[in-house]
Amino acid sequence: MEKVWIFYGKTDALSGKAEAGGEKGKYETRAGRLLLCHALKEVYGLYLPKGEEGLAQLERMLSKGKNGKPYLHGYPEIHFNISHSGAYAVCAAAGVPVGIDVQIRQPVRGRRLLERTMNIREQEVIRSADDPEMTFAVFWAQKESYLKWSGEGITRDLSKLSMEHAVMEEIPIEKGYVCQVCAAVPFHWEKIKLPLHSL
Repeated sequence: MEKVWIFYGKTDALSGKAEAGGEKGKYETRAGRLLLCHALKEVYGLYLPKGEEGLAQLERMLSKGKNGKPYLHGYPEIHFNISHSGAYAVCAAAGVPVGIDVQIRQPVRGRRLLERTMNIREQEVIRSADDPEMTFAVFWAQKESYLKWSGEGITRDLSKLSMEHAVMEEIPIEKGYVCQVCAAVPFHWEKIKLPLHSL
């Protein structure tokens, strides 16, 4: 059975808002890159210099596929995926293609979004759930992780998305968050939380 490593941590503790100029998207990206650097070291023995030099070297190694899925140029055996939401960033690393998505529980932004992104059955499940916001987040994270695994990105009608051939696992992060990992084959996983001092 394949193994997927999940590295995660709080974006501000990982990257520091001040270092990233206080721009949310910028420090979230930085947190994801730091998690990837750590995953490369721990899982593959690929050591990058610490700090800015290592991040700059990682940027030179990254390329993007047709629909924007990142990969490491020259390392076809290394598969990874990164996501962030709310206070957390996550990074999955594996020997097979993998997708990961984390979502924070938040209000569903209107009926139109629900109808545009969920099929009839999913809409009914969400509307009848004890916690509709969290149920929506679970479905959304499943769809995102699937599309990130497949490399398609959001290029398809999410309400018609079939994920029957994918293997999905929910990874506990923190109350109010859902994290889904997707691959083509069954896998077991190991979750590693990274505080600032471990980097």
